[in-house]
Amino acid sequence: MIAGPNPPVHAVADAEVDLDVSWLVPADLSAVDALARLQVTATRCGRSLQLHGACGGLSELLEFYGLDDVLHLCGCCRPCDAAPEVPTNL
Repeated sequence: MIAGPNPPVHAVADAEVDLDVSWLVPADLSAVDALARLQVTATRCGRSLQLHGACGGLSELLEFYGLDDVLHLCGCCRPCDAAPEVPTNL
């Protein structure tokens, strides 16, 4: 008996894959390329990447290359060069 191709995988719609990118310091074009390829693969599987811990210019590179709408940074993460918020009611 000859086996046919694998049946399609039905993934949960809008499922996010959390990816720690804090180790990509300094970020460069090869890192952006690898992340974009991972996003394409995730999209084909019905998923999307959620990048956590972006530092070293990664967010700026994504914006520069127009990929900030495709590769999503975690909303709870701030850029590394951002100053921490100081409470004003001291």
